[in-house]
Amino acid sequence: MIKNILLLIVFISYALPLCGQIDTSAVYRVNRLHSGLIGVAGVTSHQLGLYKQRQAPMVAEATILNLNPDDVPGFDQIALRKDYQKRRDAAKLSDRVLNVSLILPFSLFLNKEIRQDWLDITLLYIEAQALSNNIYAWSPFGPTFIDRMRPVAYYTEIDMDERMDNKTRQSFFSGHTSSVATASFFMAKVYNDYLSKSAAKKWLVYGVAAVPTTFVAIYRIKALRHFPSDVVVGGIVGAASGILIPHLHKKWQDKAQLSLIYQDNAKGLAFSLQF
Repeated sequence: MIKNILLLIVFISYALPLCGQIDTSAVYRVNRLHSGLIGVAGVTSHQLGLYKQRQAPMVAEATILNLNPDDVPGFDQIALRKDYQKRRDAAKLSDRVLNVSLILPFSLFLNKEIRQDWLDITLLYIEAQALSNNIYAWSPFGPTFIDRMRPVAYYTEIDMDERMDNKTRQSFFSGHTSSVATASFFMAKVYNDYLSKSAAKKWLVYGVAAVPTTFVAIYRIKALRHFPSDVVVGGIVGAASGILIPHLHKKWQDKAQLSLIYQDNAKGLAFSLQF
């Protein structure tokens, strides 16, 4: 947690001297100071959420033994029919794709037109990931508040210690899928705003963005970490975050505001829109 926060603080320290006046002629209007501080606050809040999740107790053995596969909705039953012996390889592969996807948006800077706005786009990307991650960490339908057993808990062939791990209750929703979707669809949105001139090309770019998201979603199911409904929700949350943040800075810069909430009974990011 401290490492991530320090890296962001170093980044912001370089960004602050460039704050100045917002360039109203740019594709996106970005208040660099506000966006930078939101990024630091968002990463901090997300890490606090993950810390809270890690402090959860192990799942009771009786809870695992009382699980009934028939109680799983039909749409999610496919997650209970996977090859459990391949779960670790699938998890490692999904981790690798996640790590690559997180840095992939920076390849946008290979284009000269986009590269001239590298700082603004980087800050927007941090905002987008902060929004997605805090929905995962602090929203009422994230794993902090919803105890849904992962598919691994239903496999009697797997050791009980693994099935009782405290992370087993964090199935809904898929953070991996959400983060990959945020990165992929953010990249697609920025590319389209700068370079795509036709609607057909824009839809094609969004279709390409769905590929890594779908890949990770499939392999999170194969890894027995999530049910199909978990990855679908994760994909929707991530795609919405990746598209929404740059879109708001393009269309509704003076009306939209993203801010930090840190209270005893609520922590995370708040979004407001004035009409």
